[in-house]
Amino acid sequence: MGNTNYHYFQFKEKHIKDAQYIFKNAFNYIVSESFIKNKYDTSHLGIESISTIAYDKDKPIAFYGAIPQLFTNKKESFLIAHACDSYTLSEYQKQGLHYNLALKSYEIMQQNNVKMVYAFHSENTFYSTKKLNWKEHENLVRFHIKTKNISSSKIYNKLGFNNILHTKALKLLRPYLIENTKNPFFKTNFFHQKYHSEFYNYKNGFNNHFLIEIEGCIFYLKFNSIINVGFFDFDTEQNFKLGIEKLKILISKIGFNEILFQVNFHSKQHDALLKIARPFPSWLVGYLSFDEKINISEFRFNFADLDTF
Repeated sequence: MGNTNYHYFQFKEKHIKDAQYIFKNAFNYIVSESFIKNKYDTSHLGIESISTIAYDKDKPIAFYGAIPQLFTNKKESFLIAHACDSYTLSEYQKQGLHYNLALKSYEIMQQNNVKMVYAFHSENTFYSTKKLNWKEHENLVRFHIKTKNISSSKIYNKLGFNNILHTKALKLLRPYLIENTKNPFFKTNFFHQKYHSEFYNYKNGFNNHFLIEIEGCIFYLKFNSIINVGFFDFDTEQNFKLGIEKLKILISKIGFNEILFQVNFHSKQHDALLKIARPFPSWLVGYLSFDEKINISEFRFNFADLDTF
C-alpha cells in the first residue's frame, strides 16, 4: 500500500534527529533530542524500540511511535504496547505511510512477544486505525475539580516559566513525597501496568512528577497549566475526601486552581469521584490483539499509562 519506493526502519537512537525533524515539520511540534531519547528508551524492560520511521531516499518523512509496557495480574506478566505518536509530513500524507509504518511496528512487536497494542483515542486517531482492524474497548471518564483561587499556573505555563512552578511545588510537596507505590489495580485480578521504581524513573526522564501521600491517600501528579492525576488510591472514602481537600489547599498555594482526573469507569476511584464532581467522557481505548487469549475486559488502564503523562 502506498509508494513502494519509501523505506521503513525500526526506530533507533541514530534516528532521533530525524524524528525531531518530522515532529517539527509535521505539526510545528518542537521537542528536544533528550526528550525523544528518554521517552523511547525502554531498556528497563529489556526490549529494543518497537517504533518505526520512514524515509524518502535520505529524507525523514513519517514516524510511528509505540512504547512497550509491562502488564501483570496476580498470575502472570507480559508486554503490551502503547501506540502514542504518528506524524507524517504534509506533502506525504494519504500515501499509506501510517499504515505501512504501523504494520512494520506490529511485526517488531510480535517478534518481541508483545501481546497487544492499544491507544487512548480521539475521534480522528481511532478512524486512522480502522484500516488496521483495531477494535473498540470503552472510554475513560474525566473529572475536573476546581478551587476558588485565581490560577497563576496558566500564565507561567504560557510564558514557559514552569521551572518556577516546579520549584514552588517541590518546596510545598516535599513533606508528602514518597518513592514508590504499586498500581491501585494491584489489589484486583485485572491486568494493569506494573508500577515499580524503574517505571517511575522512566517517567521522570522526560516529565516532572510528584508521587505523594496525604491523609492516607496516594496521588501521582503531573502539572502543566493544571494538575493532572495519573492515578490515586485510598483505603476509605473518608480518607479520600480528606486527601482531596488537603490537595486542593496545597495546589492553590502553588498557583493551580484545577485538578484533572481520568479514570476507568469500573473502579472505586470513579465511584468516589462521582460523589464530589460531574463526570465527562474522555478518551476511547482502542486495541489490536496479537494473541487470541487476550480478553480486553480483563485490563484496566490509568491516566498515568498515557505516554505524555
